[in-house]
Amino acid sequence: AEVFRVKKVHQLQQGLGDVAIRSDAKVLATAGWDHKVRMYDNRKCAPLASLKYHTAIVRAVAFSPDAQWLASAGGDAVVALWSLYPPKVAQ
Repeated sequence: AEVFRVKKVHQLQQGLGDVAIRSDAKVLATAGWDHKVRMYDNRKCAPLASLKYHTAIVRAVAFSPDAQWLASAGGDAVVALWSLYPPKVAQ
């Protein structure tokens, strides 16, 4: 007989429309059904920011290739651009 273990997972939000990971894999962004964009430290799973602008479900998030911008698109027909600090570059 097989035994399955169930692991309880902390739910970040009530629902997610999308998830994006920054190019350096340090930051994760979520598009929430609660009209918010949330950012997390991808390694520690710690919240970094909660961005509120949309008036409807946020359906998509995407980082720019240079990691300086985050775009979010919502059911309110709005695309928001968020200016971000770029990742540190090793010298």
